[in-house]
Amino acid sequence: YDITFIVPVYNTAKYLAQCLDSIIQQDINKEIIVINDGSTDDSANILTRYANRFPFIRVITQENRGVSHARNKGIHLATGRYIYFIDSDDYLVGQLHFREYIEAMKQHNAVILKGAAMWEKEEAIFAQALPKVKATATAIYQDCIKCAHYMEVTSSLIYIDALVQHHFAVELWTHIYCTNYLRTHNIVFDEKLTHAEDVLFVIQALTRQECTIIETSELFYFYRWRHNSAVNLSNTSTTFCAFLDTKNAILRYLLQHDFPPTIRANIALLGLICLTNAFHSYLSFDEETKQEVDEKLTLELFGLLQLYEALNIAQRNHHNPLFEEIKKVFRRKLVNPPNA
Repeated sequence: YDITFIVPVYNTAKYLAQCLDSIIQQDINKEIIVINDGSTDDSANILTRYANRFPFIRVITQENRGVSHARNKGIHLATGRYIYFIDSDDYLVGQLHFREYIEAMKQHNAVILKGAAMWEKEEAIFAQALPKVKATATAIYQDCIKCAHYMEVTSSLIYIDALVQHHFAVELWTHIYCTNYLRTHNIVFDEKLTHAEDVLFVIQALTRQECTIIETSELFYFYRWRHNSAVNLSNTSTTFCAFLDTKNAILRYLLQHDFPPTIRANIALLGLICLTNAFHSYLSFDEETKQEVDEKLTLELFGLLQLYEALNIAQRNHHNPLFEEIKKVFRRKLVNPPNA
């Protein structure tokens, strides 16, 4: 197969057919590996019907072990030259130029190709990082000409700089990965992480070695925001701690590898978004929940946040207003504690 689409499924029966149909319509030699991760709704029956109709759909059923384990199983089983991850409540936008993209990846020996995504919650497009690609995409979507596309080839070092300079976060949804590249460098999802686990995965893919990346102006992916999704239902003290766990995993990754200073700074800027996510959650907590995580509010954590803010200002010339709210939290806890 040219490409393997990996689709973890957990209780998304309502959206599953749209997701699978959007993949099936793609004009490319493909396999679809669906990992049913312990669903208790009608997902299993839907998957059985699709697998009976389409020989390129392979369904793996397992007890619930989390999305990272499901994706890793897909990586292990994939027979396609390239891999694309899709969440089962999301879908691909129209018929995409996969044949051209795969030929371009072969021609340039590129290990990653990235498109754009649209996020339902804000009706906003996750734009591209490379200036010419971004300009083309902007013109296309303003005119609603979604069939047009422009590609640019670059190195991973230049691409990461562009991500940082244009304030873009890393996201999993719009990347085509070379299967052999992931396996050669043992790039997998950390199964101990439950929040922002994809941030670490993408950072590893971009930085494990200098490589060739292609970015395209085409809109690939529609990300559906569900109020009852696992992430959106878990805005608790556990959420806060889970984001800190991801932060620690990213710091360990930095420690394990001898990156040049600029790469270290870029990884920190892209990865420490987990801290911002943690405190977005914290600021929405009630007082009882805030007390549950008070012991996590240490001077060391504040120092890391200060470093993150300094990097934002130095590298991006950007000050995030959220930092002011975060400082107030630490000031109340560490300088003027209520019981002092």
